[in-house]
Amino acid sequence: MAFPPSAVGTGIYAQRLARGLAEKGVELLVLTTGDGEECASFDRGQPYRTVRMPATEFVPHRYLLAWKWLRRTLREFRPDVLWTTNGMATRVVGLLGNLPDLETAVVSCVRGSDIVTRLPGWGLWKRLESVPQRRCYKHSVAISAASEYMKKVAVAKGVNGEKIFVDPPAFDFGLLENYRFDPERLWKKYPFVRERPVVLTVGRLSEQKRVELAVRAVARVVSKFPELCHVVVGDGPRRDELRKLVGALGLEENVFLVGTVPPMSAELFDLFRWARVFLLPCVREGLGNVFLEAGAFGLPCVGVVDGGVPEVVRDGETGLLAAPGDVADIGDKVTQLVEDVELARQMGWRAREWIEERFSVEVMVERNLRVLDEVMESGNAAQRRES
Repeated sequence: MAFPPSAVGTGIYAQRLARGLAEKGVELLVLTTGDGEECASFDRGQPYRTVRMPATEFVPHRYLLAWKWLRRTLREFRPDVLWTTNGMATRVVGLLGNLPDLETAVVSCVRGSDIVTRLPGWGLWKRLESVPQRRCYKHSVAISAASEYMKKVAVAKGVNGEKIFVDPPAFDFGLLENYRFDPERLWKKYPFVRERPVVLTVGRLSEQKRVELAVRAVARVVSKFPELCHVVVGDGPRRDELRKLVGALGLEENVFLVGTVPPMSAELFDLFRWARVFLLPCVREGLGNVFLEAGAFGLPCVGVVDGGVPEVVRDGETGLLAAPGDVADIGDKVTQLVEDVELARQMGWRAREWIEERFSVEVMVERNLRVLDEVMESGNAAQRRES
């Protein structure tokens, strides 16, 4: 239900998984949403078949439409395995009336807010959505969790932990093969970063990302390093609030809200390459793709001890972790890395090694191939459903 060229995290995870499996010889079809030439152009470059449903904003209609398209696709494609890669897709599969008798093994997922805000969640609608989601988990032979944290959340909500395997997202290092850092290109686009230490934040400007805490923490660092530049990439409902906060703190020459930047673009890569520290004090993250991106560029990260972040940011090794909501602690961690250039460089090197070792596409694909092999070797569909 989310897929590139959209930059949604679960969509990026799904696309990298699909491409990796297809390149290993798996016959694969992606059923997703979207239309237009941008989607068509993207799909033509992939080693798998993509079927796109019309997009619709009315949620009940979206469920009905996806349910119809899924039933038709199952009849025509007849897959051995049906794999969901976000919460809504999991719920749509749970709406299939013949799910207990489906001649297809189901692998579902636990990626982030899909489980945190449901099973059952607050409000009538989320409680209703929880019913098909829980039904899908019940009839799944395996469940992919973005992190150990997400696995714990799911088990606490009654999902069978024996079915869950930890399957974090991945960074595609192949994207860097043709990339070359161009400081002149960067300075032309963002002249205010030239000759200045940069703290970088990338993320949706929403409550969950807690970017306002990053800005307040940077205000503390600026008192010691007045030349510091904080670049905030992203947009969202808190943009206006953040602009007012920057003004109220007198940080107009230090904090720059640059808006959205095309994902996986040279423009974004240049910012990662130039920055000295990556900062995002988000909470309730399943894992956080952006921490993978920062680490892949050799950036030490400052985050908080919450959600799946400690599983990608190793405190004291690849970055520093602060207490959630503690502006002083966050500011102290940033100050430490801005002040000690050699420490930041060493942590950045270890971050790059850690991402390659644990979070590369190659590692993710091999892990999921093993899951597929186990599913296919476990017998017929009926036996798989009961496992």
